[in-house]
Amino acid sequence: MAAVENRFLQYVQEGMKVYDRQGSKVGKVIQVYSGAYEYLPGEKAVALMDLDKELLPDAVRGLFSSDRFPAEVRERLLQIGFIKIDTGLFASDRYALGDQVDMVHDDGVYLRVDKDETLKF
Repeated sequence: MAAVENRFLQYVQEGMKVYDRQGSKVGKVIQVYSGAYEYLPGEKAVALMDLDKELLPDAVRGLFSSDRFPAEVRERLLQIGFIKIDTGLFASDRYALGDQVDMVHDDGVYLRVDKDETLKF
């Protein structure tokens, strides 16, 4: 259920530091997206293909216009939400899914996974 999977994303802000499950710094948040829709158990989920893509934020709409994400990954990012993480000047940005966020504190975002388990494209 989307509401459970991304419950911490509402507290994430751009510029927050991100740490993996070992407490190692992954980078800092440069984008937050809380998901395209929510639904209750037993209800039929709205297919993302049926969404009006024009209503999505510009940065998120770009996920639809790129082949860098496989379709299944793109669907999951848009469905349950994500944070985009800047990992530094010489490293690729990473994406943590909403369900990979363990907790959010004033000092940063803590993931329930290691850095290598986040998406890198």
